Amino acid sequence: MANKKYKLKNTNLLHNGKLYKLGDVIELDEKQAKKLSDILTPIASVENKANKSVSKAKSETTEKEVKNDTEVDNNGK
Repeated sequence: MANKKYKLKNTNLLHNGKLYKLGDVIELDEKQAKKLSDILTPIASVENKANKSVSKAKSETTEKEVKNDTEVDNNGK
């Protein structure tokens, strides 16, 4: 089982002798995360949203470049 990253919400956590404070990132396996689900927020969903935003921005930039190139071609003829 691979560990996933989670962000602590609502409280601090003492886990395996280490204190994690509110907002800290912790890596847990699914079994551990399930037990602590009330105080965890998965980070993967946040990262996916960020990746989608970057992809969308790149796509919009490409569309603008194509439009600008088309306008130059039409105006230059």
